Amino acid sequence: NFVFANKKILSIGDFPFRASSITDEDKIVSGLTLPNASVLITINDTSNIVLADDTGKFTYNLDSALPIGTYITFNVKNYQDLIYHTKKVQIVYSGDLTLDNATNMVEFLLTPISLNPIICPKKDDVNLIVTDTRINKTSWNIYASVTKDFESLKGNILDASIIYVDDDNNQIKLTETPKKIYTYTPSNDDLQVIITFIKDKHLLLLLNSKVINNNTYQTSIIWSIEAN
Repeated sequence: NFVFANKKILSIGDFPFRASSITDEDKIVSGLTLPNASVLITINDTSNIVLADDTGKFTYNLDSALPIGTYITFNVKNYQDLIYHTKKVQIVYSGDLTLDNATNMVEFLLTPISLNPIICPKKDDVNLIVTDTRINKTSWNIYASVTKDFESLKGNILDASIIYVDDDNNQIKLTETPKKIYTYTPSNDDLQVIITFIKDKHLLLLLNSKVINNNTYQTSIIWSIEAN
């Protein structure tokens, strides 16, 4: 919260920034942030600015590898913004595994793709975005849970469940307890992975009762990620 000439600027929320893993043998500093953001990189007493490209990727070439224990400070400013965001990493920096984004709204259609039992598809694909900047990449799992039963604004409960159907046609019912639904084994070049659950597969609605007209039933899905 800054004050300039009696004017206030308030920044709310997280700023997407991921620095790739850096060792004492690397001569390139890279990472991922917002498209076209400017990144001020400070190492010891030296500072340089690089610009992220249209996808948010940025790189900076070092004259020589840095010794273990060196700190690198990143000050990032979004394009045409006044707020700076700071991240500080140390050599050796092992990187991070993060679930960065997920489709905000999942809507199910009441046009069954199966009648026994009644299973309904999604209106659109669901996408998850995972960023993996770790030096030693291992497989990771996606977990999903729901916060409550489907409920309308009038308090009506729908006897239905969100299920995940894997490639072997096994069904996993989402409950309040997180369930592992997806596993991915990355390659060393995988910086960002987009997982797509297509609309008539994977994440579906299992309907066990009649739906009352003019009611909208809602619940919330919680996603999480865990490395093996």
